[in-house]
This record gives sequence, C-alpha cells and structure tokens, in this order.
Amino acid sequence: MTVAALVLLAAAGLQLGWTVEPATASEPGSIRVSALLEEGDLVFVFGDGPEAATFETIATLEGDGEGFARSGGIVVRSELPFLQELVLEDVESGGYRLVLMVRDLESGRTTMREANLDVPVRTAENWSSSMIRLAGAHERIAGSVDIAWQAFPPAGSDTDVPVTAAYALRSLSGETLQEGWLRDSGGVFTATIPLGSVHAGEYELIVAALLDSTVRTSSALLLGVEEDWDIWGRNASVTSDLVRPIADPSVLAQIEDADSEAGRMAVMSGFWKALDPTPMTERNEYRELYLDRLDTIMERFSRSATQGIETDMGLVYALLGEPDILEDMPFETADTPYQVWTYFTPPITVVFADQYGIGMYELVTSWPEIRRAYERI
Repeated sequence: MTVAALVLLAAAGLQLGWTVEPATASEPGSIRVSALLEEGDLVFVFGDGPEAATFETIATLEGDGEGFARSGGIVVRSELPFLQELVLEDVESGGYRLVLMVRDLESGRTTMREANLDVPVRTAENWSSSMIRLAGAHERIAGSVDIAWQAFPPAGSDTDVPVTAAYALRSLSGETLQEGWLRDSGGVFTATIPLGSVHAGEYELIVAALLDSTVRTSSALLLGVEEDWDIWGRNASVTSDLVRPIADPSVLAQIEDADSEAGRMAVMSGFWKALDPTPMTERNEYRELYLDRLDTIMERFSRSATQGIETDMGLVYALLGEPDILEDMPFETADTPYQVWTYFTPPITVVFADQYGIGMYELVTSWPEIRRAYERI
C-alpha cells in the first residue's frame, strides 16, 4: 500500500489508512492498517547518533469479532513522514470500529485515530465491495469531500482487463449533479468530489466498478452536506462574528491582526484544539456541537437582514445552548412580551424582552453576568 492510498482522517499529524482483504466462505479476511507519523506525533531526543524517537503503534478492532496488532521501533527525524504498517489477521466478515493508537515512549504521550470499516465476503461467483469511506478533518464538508473505496473480483478470478471505477452524486429525486472517475491508488479507488455548487442538504453518493464497460459491483451512501459556516478563518469578519460569543477578546484580536488567511486559520486551529474535550481522538466534539448550534441559531433567530448570531438570543444560545426550561410570555399575558430561559448548568436564568412588539427579543439579564456564570462551569 502506498502513501497515496491512505484514507486521511486528520488534517495534520497522525494519519490513518487501511486496505481490506475480504473474507471468503472458508477463510477469514484481514486488514492492513497504515499509520503515517509526522513530526508533531513524536518527541525526538539526542543519543549517540541523530535525533530519534521511540514509539509503539497498536491497532485494535471493536465489533462482532476481535483484532489486535502491535508494532513499534525507532525513527530518526530525517525519515519523517514515516509509514508504519500493522496487519490484523483472521478477521471475520462484518462491521468494525478501528482504533489506532501511537504512543511516544519518551514522553508517554498517546495519539489516537478511530474509524468505522467493514470486511465484506468474497465469493467465487460474485463481485463484492467495501463501504464508501469519507475522509476529512471534520464531519462537515466545505469545498470538497475525499472518498475511498475498494472493489473485489470473484475469488480465483484472473483478468488482464483493468478495472475502473466511477462515482455519481445525485439528488434524492434522482438528478445527477456530479460524476467522474476514481483513481486507482494502490488497490484503493480514491477521488476528490467538489461541492462548491452543491447546496446544504442530503444527497446520494454512488460508486461503481466497471469491467468491459459493465458494472460489476457498486456501493451507495447518503451524504449530508451541511452549511459551510466559516469558523475556520477564511474571512476575518465572518469568523469573528460567528465565534464572538465563545471567544476571548485576545483571540478576536489575533484573528484581526493575522496578515493572511493561513495565519487566521492557524489561530482558529489552536482555538478549537484548546476547546476539544478529547484531544487524543479525531473528533472535536465541542466544535461539532457549536456548528450544530449555529445551524439552530441561523434558522430560529434570523430576522430579515439580521443574522441569528447577531441577535441577543443567538448570542446566548451560542454560549449556553438549548435552555432546560423555556417560558414564553406573549402579548396576551404581559404588557411587554418576554421569554425566560432557565439553565441548570450553569445555574442561571436569562430574561429577554420584546420591547417594541416586533419579535426582536433583547437581553434584560446582563451579558457580563451570563459570561461569569459560564466561566464557573
């Protein structure tokens, strides 16, 4: 397996990839796991020779069966990026959760990556294929999505005709929006699908292997394309507006002072990393939660030319999320319509009033009080 065949599951640092050898009617399958180590994953120290790091890698499977492989060694800095491979043998067909762990033996620091995969069954009569794999630093898709897929001919078949693979991205009504060919990257078909012209929503992604212009096997999945909220730093003012409720003034100043998009994105990368409750895993649960909150805010609180994040309700929702108790007091029961949001964590009651009766609720509770309650969590 080449580095090009990796299914990249991180924008930087440890990268996880794999190829599958399917099971047959009489034999279990296997999984070749690839860990691409980069400089930030290891601690290099001077010894008798060049700077070197000592590490171990462990791959485990969680699912219908069990799998475990361990390897390790010494790598010098000049060898980076370094590709470490492990093989999980005797894997029965089925779905699994693959967990890759790399431990630096000098510092004890551990880095983890996780992914779902399946091991199909190869028969003597029929073609089979793997699930379509989506790669990315986060689950939301902005600009493009990288995919990888494997197709398996019948057991014992031998052909000199090359197998090709194609993809089609379709609306749920069946309209084809994009299509193209996949690359054969060391036994894994890969492609980068542009999404610049696709609106937020759900789509069907289909990939198929062709031999002699005939489809031999195919796979499909529902691809959810979320709104591309710019919390990454592509536009300084947009990013600042979106993260202002949760960001310290110093972070907003760094966004403003950065002299390039790359500089702003570096600031935001560090910002989200600091908020990640599980920094050793691929997912940043807080960032995912915040993006979900932005979806709700923009849908629920936007008014004409005012975006939801610019309203007082949007500001509080971004910081604290859905209230545990919401009391709505309209004109019929009060001189001034108001709402009371009660939170158990942090313990605070937030009051909004619609002073002009136009549906624009403004904070009665002071923002500094809300921030102080949040910071005590």
